[in-house]
Amino acid sequence: MNGIRQELLEYVTEWARLTEERLQDRVKSWRATDTEALLNSIRLEVYERSAGLLGVDVSFLTYGRYVDMGVGRGHGRQAARVTREAYRERHEAAPRRVRRAKKWYGRTFYGRLNALSDVVATQLVDESIDTILTGVGRANNFNYNTP
Repeated sequence: MNGIRQELLEYVTEWARLTEERLQDRVKSWRATDTEALLNSIRLEVYERSAGLLGVDVSFLTYGRYVDMGVGRGHGRQAARVTREAYRERHEAAPRRVRRAKKWYGRTFYGRLNALSDVVATQLVDESIDTILTGVGRANNFNYNTP
């Protein structure tokens, strides 16, 4: 792997580490978890797919997406058995709480991804320009009169 690709690998690895930290910070700041399970499940892993192609795996518990979107915790079978009247009795007396989204993932991750794509694009363009200039330099030294 040439120097630019190694630089890119190091940059992407550092990006993944910082993104993981920022996601964990967002979970903490939103208090988006009842337990530490979501916080401990956030992982970004950088790997080389093939011939210099890099990949990043993002993983966390599925319920983290639901917290991010602000949708429910679900109901068990017992809740489905409650009759409409019993439900009304139980919930009309209590003030209604509105569930809101705790945007810990989407904005943070895609903002960081956009920044990464800018850097990767710049590095790949620089690498392409170097390759072209190297080829042009070889072509200028080529002797056309040689049989």
